[in-house]
Amino acid sequence: MKDLLHLNYPKTLEEKRIIIVAFWCFTLLESGVFFTILRDHGLFSTFLAISCIIALTFFFIMASITIYEFYIYFRAEYVLYIVQCEDTLLGISQRFLPECNPWRTAAIIKYKNNINDSIIMGEKLLIPIRK
Repeated sequence: MKDLLHLNYPKTLEEKRIIIVAFWCFTLLESGVFFTILRDHGLFSTFLAISCIIALTFFFIMASITIYEFYIYFRAEYVLYIVQCEDTLLGISQRFLPECNPWRTAAIIKYKNNINDSIIMGEKLLIPIRK
């Protein structure tokens, strides 16, 4: 687990979009709740409680996505794969674990196989696959 937490990877376009949409949904919902409560009752403490619940739910959902990926990685079996012509780490990552972030999977492949920069055709790699 310690090794996985220190891997640095860029977010995919899909992950960035999900975060942006979640942020705007959260903001719109919060502002709607805020103005409704203040208009109807003037109960600011209720607004704070609802805001905390919504924020915790949002962060729980985001954390559960990451935890699910770590679960897949820890339960993964490793197969020996021989690099073919025009293979890339991202392509291999998407082929073997399509439900996970390909950048994170590529970082794990690099770590497991002690790869510094790039892969070479004919090289043997240990690739994680889902059980």
